[in-house]
Amino acid sequence: MALTEWQQELAKMEYVGEAAAGLIKVRINGLGFPIAVEIDDGVFNSKDKQFISDVFVAACIDGIKKADAGVAEYMSKKLVEAYDQALYEKIDKGGLDGGYNN
Repeated sequence: MALTEWQQELAKMEYVGEAAAGLIKVRINGLGFPIAVEIDDGVFNSKDKQFISDVFVAACIDGIKKADAGVAEYMSKKLVEAYDQALYEKIDKGGLDGGYNN
C-alpha cells in the first residue's frame, strides 16, 4: 500500500476530544486536522471568555492525543503487514538463506 493510500485512510479516521464533561467536543481526523466542533448550549451562558478558550484548547489537545494514539496503532499494524508481505515474497522467490546473501 502506497503512502498516499495510507494518508487517505488516515483522513477518514475520526477521533473526538472533549473537555469540561463534554461541554466542548472537537472531531479530529487521523491526519491531525480538526474537522468539526460541537459546543454545548451551556457554554454560551458563560460570560467568562477565558473559560471557553481554555475548554476549547483542552478539547483540541484531548482529540489530538486520541488521534495520535489511534494513528500509532494503525501505522504499527500497517508496517507489520508490509513487513510480513515482503518476507513472504522473499520466501516465495526462494530467498532467506539465513539473511547472509539476500
